[in-house]
Amino acid sequence: MLADVLNQDVLLVRPKPLPDELLTSWLVRLAWSNGQRLGRFWTKRLGGQRILWHMDADRGFFTPLIQVLADKTNISFERAIDTTFRTYEGKIFESFQKLGMINWILPIGRNITTWANHGQQYCPRCLITDEAPYFRRRWRLSFSVVCPEHRILLLDSCYKCGGPVTYHESDLIDGVFSVESPVTRCPRCGADYREGPQLGSSAALSTFQATLYDVMNNNYALLGHHHPPFPHLFFDGFHQILHTIGSNGEASRLRRYLDNASFYSLNFRSKKERFEELRLQDRERIMGLAVTLIQDWPNKFIETCSSAKVVLSHLIEFHRTYPFWYESVARNNFNKKWYHPVNEEYESAKSFLIRKGKKGSENQIRHLLGLHFIGK
Repeated sequence: MLADVLNQDVLLVRPKPLPDELLTSWLVRLAWSNGQRLGRFWTKRLGGQRILWHMDADRGFFTPLIQVLADKTNISFERAIDTTFRTYEGKIFESFQKLGMINWILPIGRNITTWANHGQQYCPRCLITDEAPYFRRRWRLSFSVVCPEHRILLLDSCYKCGGPVTYHESDLIDGVFSVESPVTRCPRCGADYREGPQLGSSAALSTFQATLYDVMNNNYALLGHHHPPFPHLFFDGFHQILHTIGSNGEASRLRRYLDNASFYSLNFRSKKERFEELRLQDRERIMGLAVTLIQDWPNKFIETCSSAKVVLSHLIEFHRTYPFWYESVARNNFNKKWYHPVNEEYESAKSFLIRKGKKGSENQIRHLLGLHFIGK
């Protein structure tokens, strides 16, 4: 009799995905509701392989199992796949990719036995007020730094032990099956994520982030007459702006200028420059600075970059293509191909670089003079 129940096509208990719920959050709630550990539920009830839990399951690259999950919970495939990042295709990126880094999605990479990245975020107040606590899909977006409902900063780690948020490993705390849904518990120290600090954020940043959600969902006209025809084209260009602000190279002059103008010091805790690899505190600060550059596009951007002495090679990488709304402004206002420095300027730049302890290579000279690179 029990075997028949375990092997039935439809699960005995089948809570539906909640609004904007992540696939892994839904799976944790499904497994717990059916009285099973997540790993066993995944392999025995859904026919999955354990190795998938060493990857980012929320990408939804195992489409056949999504169909199995939909069938066993008696919902449509479209509703089930909507819990993954695939539905962001055409919104924040042009096409979905199964593996590797992807713009706007926070990575949760694993080093053999431990989770290496703080790619899962949460709002403690949302988890408190939820009738059934769950994790939102938008909390995995790198530009999500503030809870839109409660206007407090998200958290990207356990407030008690500082470890990454890995709620899908929390079905056993101290070796005992959880008596309540385990999504709110840290698997390392047992802390309740709902008790994390509730830190306020600026109204300007909250409003700007809400506008980004509008762009993503409704193709909201953020850039006036420069408005791109598809939302992912806006996000492609905006990603490059964030990358420039967060750069640790010569382009960091833009961030230093913005720091001085806003008295908003940005000191990275790591040397990583990719926006998705930064911790929440750093991403919050970069977003706060980016608000200034997007306002009254492109006038404020041109004015600020000019004052910061930014050149074209700081704004674009010459082997890449960018959406017209961004690249046209960069090239039309910061392209100095007409400028041909004389030999004395080359020699003066080389001497300056050598005094600074650098080699004075051709590329270093050209970079200093605001010219494009000629290769490695």
